[in-house]
Amino acid sequence: RLEGTEQPRVTQLAEETARALAAPAAPGDLRVVGPSPAPIERLKGRYRWQLLVKAGTTKSIQQALAHARERVEKAAKRDNVRLILDIDPVNML
Repeated sequence: RLEGTEQPRVTQLAEETARALAAPAAPGDLRVVGPSPAPIERLKGRYRWQLLVKAGTTKSIQQALAHARERVEKAAKRDNVRLILDIDPVNML
């Protein structure tokens, strides 16, 4: 999930994150669902977008997350957008 106070920037970073997640994966090995607004799109003045990553192996997800974090984390910090990773989420509210 990505969250921040400026909706356009959160949306843009969510899209960049989706592309970064899919980049290192072999075709058919990993699927990125989203980005899309969270079910509760705005909470406490922060806009929230989410992505779901599905893969056949844990190693594929770990590689994708490391690649995405490397490519997006600096921009997220600059724009005051939080990047929250939840492995095996119980719910996605």
